[in-house]
Amino acid sequence: MGSAQGRLGVATCHPWQKEIGMGRGAGLKACGLATLLFALAGAVRAEESRWRDLQDKGWRAFLRGDYAGAEQKLREAVKLAETVEYTDLDLAESLGSLAWVNYKQGKYPKAEPLARKSLALREKALGKEKQAVAESLTTLAVILASQGKYALAEPLFQRSLNISESILGAEHPDIAMNLHNLAENYRFQGKYAETEPLYRRALAISQRSVGAEHPAVGASLHNLGLLYHIQGRYADAEVAYKQALAIREKSTEVEPVDLAHTLANLAELYVVEFKLSEAESLYQRALNIREKAQGSEHPAVGHTLSLMGELATVQGKYTEAEALFQKALKIQKAALPPEHPLLSETIADLGVCYRKQKKLPEARIQLQRALALQEKALGPDHPLTAETRYQTALLSQEEGRGLDAENQFRQALASQEKTLGRNHPAVLLTLDQFSKLLRERGRTAEAEAMNTRAETIRREQEGTASATTK
Repeated sequence: MGSAQGRLGVATCHPWQKEIGMGRGAGLKACGLATLLFALAGAVRAEESRWRDLQDKGWRAFLRGDYAGAEQKLREAVKLAETVEYTDLDLAESLGSLAWVNYKQGKYPKAEPLARKSLALREKALGKEKQAVAESLTTLAVILASQGKYALAEPLFQRSLNISESILGAEHPDIAMNLHNLAENYRFQGKYAETEPLYRRALAISQRSVGAEHPAVGASLHNLGLLYHIQGRYADAEVAYKQALAIREKSTEVEPVDLAHTLANLAELYVVEFKLSEAESLYQRALNIREKAQGSEHPAVGHTLSLMGELATVQGKYTEAEALFQKALKIQKAALPPEHPLLSETIADLGVCYRKQKKLPEARIQLQRALALQEKALGPDHPLTAETRYQTALLSQEEGRGLDAENQFRQALASQEKTLGRNHPAVLLTLDQFSKLLRERGRTAEAEAMNTRAETIRREQEGTASATTK
């Protein structure tokens, strides 16, 4: 996802140009002024060349991963573009570029006002239906979504897609990226029915327009893999991730952070499949790439550390897991707004780590905090909220709070069935644990009914897995 970098400057009529040919002795004035105008025009071109030089040097620094150098040059370009010699469109370009550089560094609060101003300048200068405006809309929407402001980002992504389709056509390669962006925003909100058709359309456009080995196809496969992963279609997810990884490892056009993203997602899938040694090596590789490309304080590094903490918890390495979670939280609290889903996810995972160690009061504090954040930011039925509620139910069960555990299991189950479907692996896990609680509470008939349903789902999943491997 990127912002527009093409120059959109237009010629302006300077006040001194209006004096040519006016008044007594106009011929002499015009002749003398022509020399002056030529000199002034040369000065303006030199200044414009200086601005363009700063803009281009800043963007080249960004492309090679020198974010500090890029930010310095682009700030100089913004300062120069704010002077009277430049158009609003020159300033909009520099502001948009600076916003993108800040975004890539995880400086979302700094990026947002820059992107807003860039968009406003382009809308004022060009109108609201131009491709440059669509690109500014995307930049702002990406920055908003990265802060967890999905409802605000959604109409911007949709508007950008509509403008791009009307100008470029529905089959243009750039439309695939617009579709990806909107689909990702739906996925973050748990709107999976809206997500999959957009991913599939993006993949088809990329395959037809740029070929099967292009990075755009790798991006589509990565995103489809992630959706399959969430839906519990683990075999399909692994195939898509591996195809994406093959493209991203081979291409010289892929950003290192995109490669790291696929490595981390495949590792997360391996944790679910209990391929723990494979997961550990992939996570470490992803972490190394992200630290080198984005710096050790970037929120993506924090998220990778959190995922590694989750793996360490599964491995029973609780001291290591706690240290990873605390390090992740330090980074995330500094870089993300307090209600951001990635932050609440790490808090919940730390709570699970405490529960596994029988540190039940500490676990209760973290899980309740995470649940409150997720209900507010994502809603009660989001899969992340349902997972934290499920973990809270397990905690209540261990604390001997049977009624609370029953209520939490029931709510988690209803949310999972609503959002993920009645046969999702998460539903199966909740049914298994809920039936154990009911049996403990002497509710044998209800427990047996849940067991029967769980066994039906388990057989269906085994049949699907068998068919996939044939």
